[in-house]
Amino acid sequence: MKSKKPELNVRKGPTQERSKATFSLILETTTRFLEKWNLDQLSTNKIAEHAGISIGSLYQYFPSKEAILKSLLELYIKRENAIIVKELDKFTSREKTLTFYEAIDIIIGACLESKIKQKKLSKIVAQHFLGLMNAEYVTKLDENLMELIKNHIFIHQNELRKQDLDLGIFLALQIVKVIPFTVLFHQKWELSDPLLRKEIVNLVFVALTKRLPVASTGIN
Repeated sequence: MKSKKPELNVRKGPTQERSKATFSLILETTTRFLEKWNLDQLSTNKIAEHAGISIGSLYQYFPSKEAILKSLLELYIKRENAIIVKELDKFTSREKTLTFYEAIDIIIGACLESKIKQKKLSKIVAQHFLGLMNAEYVTKLDENLMELIKNHIFIHQNELRKQDLDLGIFLALQIVKVIPFTVLFHQKWELSDPLLRKEIVNLVFVALTKRLPVASTGIN
Protein backbone atom coordinates (compact mmCIF):
# COMPACT_ATOMS: atom_id res chain seq x y z
CA MET A 1 0.00 0.00 0.00
CA LYS A 2 1.41 3.34 -1.04
CA SER A 3 1.98 5.90 1.70
CA LYS A 4 -0.08 9.05 1.46
CA LYS A 5 1.81 12.06 0.16
CA PRO A 6 2.06 14.89 2.72
CA GLU A 7 0.06 18.05 2.12
CA LEU A 8 2.27 20.91 0.93
CA ASN A 9 -0.12 23.86 0.95
CA VAL A 10 -0.61 26.18 3.91
CA ARG A 11 -4.01 25.67 5.53
CA LYS A 12 -4.56 29.37 6.08
CA GLY A 13 -2.44 32.46 5.71
CA PRO A 14 -1.95 34.78 8.68
CA THR A 15 -4.07 37.94 8.62
CA GLN A 16 -3.91 39.38 12.14
CA GLU A 17 -0.71 40.57 13.80
CA ARG A 18 -0.82 37.76 16.34
CA SER A 19 -1.26 35.08 13.68
CA LYS A 20 1.51 36.65 11.57
CA ALA A 21 3.82 36.47 14.60
CA THR A 22 2.98 32.79 15.15
CA PHE A 23 3.46 31.99 11.47
CA SER A 24 6.86 33.72 11.43
CA LEU A 25 7.87 32.04 14.71
CA ILE A 26 7.24 28.61 13.19
CA LEU A 27 9.46 29.41 10.20
CA GLU A 28 12.18 30.97 12.37
CA THR A 29 12.15 27.96 14.71
CA THR A 30 12.46 25.60 11.74
CA THR A 31 15.45 27.61 10.51
CA ARG A 32 17.19 27.41 13.91
CA PHE A 33 16.47 23.67 14.13
CA LEU A 34 18.00 22.99 10.71
CA GLU A 35 21.16 24.85 11.69
CA LYS A 36 21.90 22.07 14.18
CA TRP A 37 20.06 18.95 13.06
CA ASN A 38 19.24 17.02 9.91
CA LEU A 39 16.04 17.22 7.95
CA ASP A 40 15.02 13.67 8.89
CA GLN A 41 15.15 14.66 12.58
CA LEU A 42 12.63 17.44 12.00
CA SER A 43 8.97 16.94 12.92
CA THR A 44 5.96 19.14 13.57
CA ASN A 45 6.03 18.11 17.24
CA LYS A 46 9.66 19.21 17.63
CA ILE A 47 9.00 22.50 15.83
CA ALA A 48 6.03 23.24 18.10
CA GLU A 49 8.04 22.27 21.19
CA HIS A 50 11.01 24.48 20.30
CA ALA A 51 8.70 27.34 19.33
CA GLY A 52 6.85 27.13 22.64
CA ILE A 53 3.42 26.70 21.03
CA SER A 54 0.89 23.89 20.97
CA ILE A 55 0.83 21.39 18.13
CA GLY A 56 -2.76 22.50 17.51
CA SER A 57 -1.61 26.07 16.91
CA LEU A 58 0.95 24.83 14.39
CA TYR A 59 -1.63 22.71 12.56
CA GLN A 60 -3.87 25.74 12.16
CA TYR A 61 -1.41 26.93 9.51
CA PHE A 62 0.61 23.92 8.41
CA PRO A 63 -0.71 20.38 7.74
CA SER A 64 2.78 18.83 7.67
CA LYS A 65 6.47 19.54 8.12
CA GLU A 66 6.76 19.47 4.33
CA ALA A 67 4.34 22.39 4.13
CA ILE A 68 6.53 24.31 6.60
CA LEU A 69 9.63 23.58 4.53
CA LYS A 70 7.89 24.69 1.36
CA SER A 71 6.84 27.97 3.01
CA LEU A 72 10.36 28.50 4.33
CA LEU A 73 11.81 27.96 0.86
CA GLU A 74 9.25 30.32 -0.67
CA LEU A 75 10.14 32.96 1.92
CA TYR A 76 13.83 32.57 1.10
CA ILE A 77 13.20 32.95 -2.63
CA LYS A 78 10.90 35.95 -2.08
CA ARG A 79 13.58 37.69 0.00
CA GLU A 80 16.29 36.77 -2.50
CA ASN A 81 14.35 38.19 -5.43
CA ALA A 82 13.59 41.38 -3.47
CA ILE A 83 17.30 41.89 -2.75
CA ILE A 84 18.22 41.26 -6.39
CA VAL A 85 15.60 43.69 -7.69
CA LYS A 86 16.66 46.34 -5.17
CA GLU A 87 20.31 46.00 -6.19
CA LEU A 88 19.49 46.13 -9.90
CA ASP A 89 17.26 49.17 -9.46
CA LYS A 90 20.30 51.15 -8.32
CA PHE A 91 21.66 50.94 -11.85
CA THR A 92 18.48 51.45 -13.88
CA SER A 93 19.37 55.06 -14.76
CA ARG A 94 22.78 53.92 -16.06
CA GLU A 95 21.64 50.95 -18.15
CA LYS A 96 22.08 52.72 -21.50
CA THR A 97 25.67 53.70 -20.72
CA LEU A 98 26.83 50.28 -19.52
CA THR A 99 28.66 47.80 -21.70
CA PHE A 100 27.18 44.32 -21.90
CA TYR A 101 29.96 42.96 -19.71
CA GLU A 102 29.30 45.66 -17.08
CA ALA A 103 25.58 44.86 -17.14
CA ILE A 104 26.31 41.17 -16.52
CA ASP A 105 28.69 42.10 -13.71
CA ILE A 106 25.95 44.12 -12.01
CA ILE A 107 23.46 41.25 -12.32
CA ILE A 108 25.96 38.77 -10.86
CA GLY A 109 26.83 41.21 -8.08
CA ALA A 110 23.15 41.49 -7.17
CA CYS A 111 22.72 37.69 -7.13
CA LEU A 112 25.80 37.23 -4.92
CA GLU A 113 24.63 40.00 -2.60
CA SER A 114 21.33 38.17 -2.12
CA LYS A 115 23.25 35.10 -0.89
CA ILE A 116 25.55 37.18 1.35
CA LYS A 117 22.62 38.94 3.04
CA GLN A 118 20.89 35.59 3.61
CA LYS A 119 24.01 33.51 4.19
CA LYS A 120 22.64 31.47 7.07
CA LEU A 121 19.38 30.62 5.33
CA SER A 122 21.20 30.11 2.01
CA LYS A 123 23.31 27.38 3.61
CA ILE A 124 20.20 25.71 5.00
CA VAL A 125 18.51 25.81 1.59
CA ALA A 126 21.61 24.36 -0.09
CA GLN A 127 22.11 21.66 2.54
CA HIS A 128 18.54 20.55 3.17
CA PHE A 129 16.17 21.81 0.51
CA LEU A 130 17.72 21.19 -2.91
CA GLY A 131 15.63 18.49 -4.51
CA LEU A 132 12.77 19.00 -2.04
CA MET A 133 10.45 20.76 -4.48
CA ASN A 134 8.90 19.04 -7.46
CA ALA A 135 10.20 19.72 -10.94
CA GLU A 136 7.19 21.83 -11.95
CA TYR A 137 7.73 24.20 -9.03
CA VAL A 138 11.47 24.52 -9.64
CA THR A 139 10.85 25.19 -13.33
CA LYS A 140 8.42 27.97 -12.47
CA LEU A 141 10.96 29.62 -10.18
CA ASP A 142 13.68 29.34 -12.83
CA GLU A 143 11.39 30.91 -15.41
CA ASN A 144 10.67 33.86 -13.11
CA LEU A 145 14.38 34.54 -12.61
CA MET A 146 15.03 34.03 -16.33
CA GLU A 147 12.51 36.78 -17.09
CA LEU A 148 14.25 39.07 -14.60
CA ILE A 149 17.58 38.51 -16.34
CA LYS A 150 15.99 39.03 -19.76
CA ASN A 151 14.52 42.36 -18.69
CA HIS A 152 17.91 43.69 -17.64
CA ILE A 153 19.87 42.52 -20.68
CA PHE A 154 17.30 43.35 -23.35
CA ILE A 155 18.94 46.70 -24.05
CA HIS A 156 22.01 44.72 -25.15
CA GLN A 157 20.09 42.31 -27.37
CA ASN A 158 22.54 42.82 -30.25
CA GLU A 159 25.24 41.25 -28.08
CA LEU A 160 23.24 38.12 -27.33
CA ARG A 161 23.57 34.79 -29.06
CA LYS A 162 21.25 34.50 -32.05
CA GLN A 163 20.32 30.88 -31.54
CA ASP A 164 18.85 29.18 -28.47
CA LEU A 165 18.84 32.31 -26.31
CA ASP A 166 16.57 30.70 -23.72
CA LEU A 167 19.09 27.87 -23.40
CA GLY A 168 21.88 30.40 -22.90
CA ILE A 169 19.89 32.21 -20.21
CA PHE A 170 19.07 28.87 -18.57
CA LEU A 171 22.76 27.92 -18.47
CA ALA A 172 23.66 31.34 -17.09
CA LEU A 173 21.00 30.92 -14.42
CA GLN A 174 22.40 27.53 -13.35
CA ILE A 175 25.90 29.03 -13.11
CA VAL A 176 24.58 31.80 -10.87
CA LYS A 177 22.59 29.36 -8.72
CA VAL A 178 24.97 26.44 -8.28
CA ILE A 179 28.38 28.09 -7.81
CA PRO A 180 27.35 30.42 -4.93
CA PHE A 181 25.65 27.53 -3.08
CA THR A 182 28.84 25.48 -3.42
CA VAL A 183 31.04 28.34 -2.21
CA LEU A 184 28.99 28.58 1.00
CA PHE A 185 30.57 25.30 2.13
CA HIS A 186 34.07 25.97 0.81
CA GLN A 187 36.92 26.90 3.15
CA LYS A 188 39.00 28.82 0.61
CA TRP A 189 36.54 31.08 -1.22
CA GLU A 190 34.04 33.71 -0.10
CA LEU A 191 31.05 35.09 -1.98
CA SER A 192 32.51 38.57 -1.55
CA ASP A 193 35.74 37.58 -3.35
CA PRO A 194 36.07 39.87 -6.42
CA LEU A 195 38.01 37.19 -8.30
CA LEU A 196 35.18 34.71 -7.84
CA ARG A 197 32.69 37.30 -9.04
CA LYS A 198 34.79 38.01 -12.13
CA GLU A 199 35.06 34.32 -13.04
CA ILE A 200 31.28 33.86 -12.71
CA VAL A 201 30.74 36.90 -14.92
CA ASN A 202 33.08 35.39 -17.52
CA LEU A 203 31.12 32.12 -17.57
CA VAL A 204 27.78 33.90 -17.86
CA PHE A 205 29.14 36.12 -20.65
CA VAL A 206 30.06 33.05 -22.69
CA ALA A 207 26.69 31.38 -22.01
CA LEU A 208 24.74 34.45 -23.18
CA THR A 209 26.87 35.37 -26.18
CA LYS A 210 28.26 32.00 -27.29
CA ARG A 211 31.49 33.88 -27.91
CA LEU A 212 34.89 33.65 -26.34
CA PRO A 213 35.60 36.74 -24.23
CA VAL A 214 38.04 39.33 -25.51
CA ALA A 215 40.42 41.64 -23.69
CA SER A 216 38.24 44.71 -24.24
CA THR A 217 35.53 43.27 -22.01
CA GLY A 218 37.87 43.19 -19.06
CA ILE A 219 38.02 39.39 -19.11
CA ASN A 220 41.39 37.71 -19.02
